[in-house]
Amino acid sequence: MQRRLFIENQGASPEYPIPETVAYYPLISDSVALIGGINGVDTDVTYDVQSPPDFQNSANMRDEGEYINLGDSDLWSFNNGPFSVSFRANFRFTNARAIISKWGVVGNREWNLISAGAGALAVTFLDEVAGGNKKYQTGIFKISNTGNYWVVMTYDGTNVSFWVNGVEQSTTLTPTGSYATMQNTAGELWIGSMPENISLDIDAHIGEVILFSKKLEAVDIAIIKDKYDNSLPYYTE
Repeated sequence: MQRRLFIENQGASPEYPIPETVAYYPLISDSVALIGGINGVDTDVTYDVQSPPDFQNSANMRDEGEYINLGDSDLWSFNNGPFSVSFRANFRFTNARAIISKWGVVGNREWNLISAGAGALAVTFLDEVAGGNKKYQTGIFKISNTGNYWVVMTYDGTNVSFWVNGVEQSTTLTPTGSYATMQNTAGELWIGSMPENISLDIDAHIGEVILFSKKLEAVDIAIIKDKYDNSLPYYTE
């Protein structure tokens, strides 16, 4: 079953004091005002008030073709950056799965943020014209299927940083082929899967998905952490 997600085009909002916030999806329910300016569709996703403990009001995706399709927007095409992604999750897997992506079928691929197996996290940027890509990956065992995680990925146009529960992780760059820039394609923003390989749908609770058109600095990450720690019904550590 597909359901419409109501998304209010608010632009920058006092909900988030970082002006470069271009999308904010708390995933509290399928009828909540969000930043983004485009209606989305979820597929069989349920929204839990509090499950597991300390991870409140989140989308529960159960590795059964459940995902959220937020459509296409120029706001989410970042070319050579900068941009950042923040989300909270309780993972029930450690293998390769698509978490958040703007990565459609061939011709409409831009970036994807995935678990890369063995508990690693990775983000890949693709140049659809030149055909090459850049993949940045953390070391292994940064996530497991037993805990709650707050993940921030930042990109300044050259370098990527991953922060897991407020701690910066080391990353390794693996370039493939010729890469100049990501293109602005018609690829859709998906949470929990990606059109090119829907078998990579996640098994997790996920919430508080936020996109920023800047590289988040330590001071920005502290602002986000303060927001989570002091404002219910959000995740609290």
